[in-house]
Amino acid sequence: MDSTDVILIKKCKKQDKKALNELYKRHQAYVYRLCYGYTNKKEDALDLVQEIFIKVLKNLKTFDENRPFLPWLKKITVTTCLNFKRDSKTAVSLDQVMTDRGETLKDALASQFNLENFVVFQETSQIVRRCINRIEEKYRMPLILRHQEDMTYEEISQALDLPLGTLKIHLYRGRKKLRNLLTEEGIWGMPNV
Repeated sequence: MDSTDVILIKKCKKQDKKALNELYKRHQAYVYRLCYGYTNKKEDALDLVQEIFIKVLKNLKTFDENRPFLPWLKKITVTTCLNFKRDSKTAVSLDQVMTDRGETLKDALASQFNLENFVVFQETSQIVRRCINRIEEKYRMPLILRHQEDMTYEEISQALDLPLGTLKIHLYRGRKKLRNLLTEEGIWGMPNV
């Protein structure tokens, strides 16, 4: 584990508010990105980030500093996102896609303005997001974690608490469902799916 995380966790266990703030700063961007990728709503993602770090704070006293922190944080994040989805039953929308620089995709593309490419990208993105939303949740989350978050099979297996074989089956079936849905929508040749 990152030695800085170990030091911060030990301080957090002693109720050091500065250490907790630093731990939050170190990991909040990753947690937000994962939450936003799952909800595609800024407000929901921010609410989830807050909820996740409250859970981290409540459970940090039992965390073993000899174990890596990031997989533990990922598991809390994924579980919280899944619970949110079950509780809210809201569909993921691609209306407000954000870039890594914190600007909307529309603004980023407008700065390089190519209207034709922008329109094609927007239409394709909406179709892909709509298709992903139609996939069962047990297949959707592994697809998001693998292809959007670039997590390894082992990391996803641990985060979702699924046996590796089951995870691979879910990914295979999720990809197949996505391909079929994209074919129905008229999008061809998805080499990276």
